[in-house]
Amino acid sequence: MALADFWMASVRRSLLFLCAAISIAGIMGEDTPVYIPENGFIGLNISLTNSRKGSCSTRTTHPFFLEGLSEILGEVGIHNRIENFFAYKTKREIVNLIAETQSFKNNYMNTISCSHPCVARYNRTGSREYPVNCGFCYPCLIRKASLQDVEISEKNDVEDTISFINTESESTKSSDLFAVLSSVHRYKGLSDKELRRMIRCTGKLSKEKVEWFERVYREGMNDLTDFFKNEPDMEKYL
Repeated sequence: MALADFWMASVRRSLLFLCAAISIAGIMGEDTPVYIPENGFIGLNISLTNSRKGSCSTRTTHPFFLEGLSEILGEVGIHNRIENFFAYKTKREIVNLIAETQSFKNNYMNTISCSHPCVARYNRTGSREYPVNCGFCYPCLIRKASLQDVEISEKNDVEDTISFINTESESTKSSDLFAVLSSVHRYKGLSDKELRRMIRCTGKLSKEKVEWFERVYREGMNDLTDFFKNEPDMEKYL
């Protein structure tokens, strides 16, 4: 897959954020790095379903994209390196690394992972403030799966994950939930060879990186499976 394909599939907003960070880093000095603390499961971003391939599953923190962007920047004299030090860890693993820190305990509930955090403004009850994590989009499901080992709860901050199964099964609200469930079903039947092929399809990677991402993907899917199994009445959908 050519780098141009990644540019076409990438969200322009993400590229804008990267360029802004690189510009600021350049002002501070050419040795100042740009850090992107994104978990490897989302960075790899294997499409949840066949209908979500291409621009519906962007990979703006994928190693191939970041390395290609760094090469282009180097050609024009910009040498600030771009680093993702969480590239080969799941979000659950990252959370568990810092869960006991006071900073995490005091501030995690104020962070936003949601892909559409202002959706609460359309809530007819008017009972919720925004922006807030919606609780049902793909990033929110990953967020919930990452917090399983932490003795804290976001029940008051996000909507219930499975409330849409019976009430809004055809709505856009539940589309991510069903797509994630579909990917869990697919994962259960994947052979090692098929998984490695899917990983290679996300971008050019060395054999070593494919092996690293294979572990990350398996752990990420296991995190989601564990989360759904612990949700009331959810196991029957797995």
